[in-house]
Amino acid sequence: MLQAALPSGAASALAWLIMALLAMALGAALAAWFRHRRAFDLFYAGTLAPWLVFMALAALQGAEPATAEFTQAARLAYQLAMTGVTLFLFHCATTMQPLQWALVGFQAVVGGALALFPPAQPHAWLWFNTVCASVLALLLAHAVRQDVGERGWMALLVGVCGLGVAFVDQRAAGRGAPALSVSHYFYAVALFILWRAVGKPRQEALKSPDSALRQERQRMADELHDGVGAQLTSLISALDYGSPEQRATAATLQHCLLELKLAVDGLQQGESVIEHLASLRYRMQPLLEAASVEMEWVIADEAVLESFEGDRARETMRVAQEALANAIRHSGASRVKLACCYVKSRKALMLEVADNGIGLPSRPLVHGDPRGPGAAGSGKGLLGMQR
Repeated sequence: MLQAALPSGAASALAWLIMALLAMALGAALAAWFRHRRAFDLFYAGTLAPWLVFMALAALQGAEPATAEFTQAARLAYQLAMTGVTLFLFHCATTMQPLQWALVGFQAVVGGALALFPPAQPHAWLWFNTVCASVLALLLAHAVRQDVGERGWMALLVGVCGLGVAFVDQRAAGRGAPALSVSHYFYAVALFILWRAVGKPRQEALKSPDSALRQERQRMADELHDGVGAQLTSLISALDYGSPEQRATAATLQHCLLELKLAVDGLQQGESVIEHLASLRYRMQPLLEAASVEMEWVIADEAVLESFEGDRARETMRVAQEALANAIRHSGASRVKLACCYVKSRKALMLEVADNGIGLPSRPLVHGDPRGPGAAGSGKGLLGMQR
């Protein structure tokens, strides 16, 4: 780790320049959180805020002797920045478990107390944070081993580097305040790169070989949505208030329109399981309300599920769609629950759709068997889900 004392003149200007850039990054993180409500955006902002306070205190203090108030404020800001970094790294890599939350909270509270009221042992703050941070790094490494993906390994690398920076800072500080150093600037860049890598959707280069294919897909999606979709919507509106047969036809067309909209959504490349399920929820809501079915959605392990993309994500959405359609058409249920999570022990995604309806036959499904009440000989929905 680079840990160098900065000369006063140019270093002060550099420090304020870095703080201005960090303030811009803080604003961008908050804006991203307001747009997308992603946890790691909020925790990245929570990392930058106390870090900016720490850097501002160090820059304002300069070479003047540190007062007790300055030392307390700087140490507390440093402790809060460490807490923010820890939460940010975990949310970049995985979904935090209760043990991890408890340990982070314990480190924040006890570490903050040691920062404000340092004991006689000059390195108590150092060793407490080192032990807690090391345990958290091991927990993060264990989570990354569960096939989290490249983002998890990036978060672990940045975390190990941060552990080294914090150790050197606190060892040099003793009972005083950590000094501002060049290593903080480099580490701020590393955190920014990680935030961008995790938060920015994967975008293909405009000059990639399949650029024309992507444009054609977008054109098809627009035509399907604005052309066929608009025509179906008009037909449904015209049939909704007709005879019972016309209303039945309108209901069938409504399902066709849903299929069309989901197909258009599926043309988008690089969408994760969460994005596909969110699209399904939005598209299914009118059908659920029309059938007086209350829907409960339970999505866990968001950070891991974001890595499930492509065919796997679309197939998961299709299975969920078929299960929900069966619940609406055949179960007679008033309540349906969809749950999706990542099962670490099996390294697999689990999708569960349950309702309070009349259930399915207990015998095994084979070709030609009925799939449920009122579905005898119609379709191959459950067989398709099994495949």
